[in-house]
Amino acid sequence: MWNTRFGNFAPRIGIAWDPTGKGVWALRAGYSTAYDEPFSNLFTNASRFNPPDSTTVFNEPSIGVGTDVHYQFPFEPSPDFAAPTLPNGGIQGIEINPSGVAQHLKTAYAEQRFFGIQHSFWHDYAFAINYVGTRGVDQYTREDYNRFAGDICNATTCSYENNRLNFGWGAITYVSNEGYSNYNGLNAQLRHNYSHGLLLVANYTYGKVLDNVTDVGLGDYSNVNGYGALYAGNADVNRGRLDYGPSEFDVRHRFTLSAVWDIPAPGKSHEMAGKIFGGWQLNSIVTLQSGRPFDVYCGLGWFDGCDFNMDGLDYDRPNRLANLKTTGFTNQQFTNGIFGDPALTFYDAFSRTSTASQTFCPNGLNSILDFGPGFQCVPVGTDGNLSRNAFRGPAFYTTDMGLFKNVKINERFKVQLRMDAFNLFNRVNLYNPIGDLGSGQFGQSTAAFPSRQFQYSLKLLF
Repeated sequence: MWNTRFGNFAPRIGIAWDPTGKGVWALRAGYSTAYDEPFSNLFTNASRFNPPDSTTVFNEPSIGVGTDVHYQFPFEPSPDFAAPTLPNGGIQGIEINPSGVAQHLKTAYAEQRFFGIQHSFWHDYAFAINYVGTRGVDQYTREDYNRFAGDICNATTCSYENNRLNFGWGAITYVSNEGYSNYNGLNAQLRHNYSHGLLLVANYTYGKVLDNVTDVGLGDYSNVNGYGALYAGNADVNRGRLDYGPSEFDVRHRFTLSAVWDIPAPGKSHEMAGKIFGGWQLNSIVTLQSGRPFDVYCGLGWFDGCDFNMDGLDYDRPNRLANLKTTGFTNQQFTNGIFGDPALTFYDAFSRTSTASQTFCPNGLNSILDFGPGFQCVPVGTDGNLSRNAFRGPAFYTTDMGLFKNVKINERFKVQLRMDAFNLFNRVNLYNPIGDLGSGQFGQSTAAFPSRQFQYSLKLLF
């Protein structure tokens, strides 16, 4: 489906240096280029229903495309599908959804950079400070290219009848290399190697990852933007740079602390006490993580008050006010709705400003002005100035702990009694709130990660 590339040069180089020659310091650096072959769904989805072999056609009477579809048994097909094809391959009154892959598709790759300093001290201790950088190039995207600002409107009226091909399923989906990303991170580690029954490792990472598209449709981001991040490509297909911002998995701060402690047992002179109180081990993992980004957009069509640039894609961001708060919300605010009363839906605001002539706001602006604090109308046919993933969701804090009792049966067998606690302090770790202005739960976190759980088990080791 595309021309094979034979010039994917992937060099890797690394260096390690002990500046003192005493084995307690190490300086390490490296660079590599790694390629990512296109995954199968990327091209099979774009080929199996693609001309000239086949294509998919749609009859949608609810929006004035085609005649009635009779839902009955036995099934009675619409007569529209029996009509002859037009010279351009379409069918009169029926939508088509062709797709394709760029003939000169490039192999996506990442440039990876590393520099680190490590030092061991006090016999059992060591620290490391590392820089890690990754640049994603020619990443795969799947976009509807059959759209542009004002696509569904003319000089006097706006109607989907002006461009049936581009509404709903009438997209032209094209796979190409429009994605790019950058990650820069600093991580530090303090480690106490296992000795005297104790192992301790503390890690802190400060990182920032930016991209213009995070997911090409197959990722699992169910906890990012409400019940799932809507992949719709760039909000404006001709201005993809406007979507360059924090990635869906951008986490600025993350701290973890893990420990293993073999609890001291009584001495050999207390044999019975040693059997009872010996062999105990306490393990723990503490995780503290700052909130992830989420997008505020409107998933409604133009006649419902959104699709501000009128390109037929119901994924547009509004304008913002200069004093709009984007971070620092409490869990209670996420539960109640960070943008005000969640009972005030976009439809409520729309009904207050719309008229029979469908002039939503003064001078033909959309109705978002009345929706909530911090957002403004967007002039018809233009893009809003709110950046992608401008808001930060709830932080994530959890403590897991395990208490083990090891009982030696003989030289070959050992029994381990385990009690594990996950989210020991039962903190409520909320999912990101719903960012769709068209939702009645806009601004609310409606789901959470698991609450406290206990697990008891018996393990036989041999």
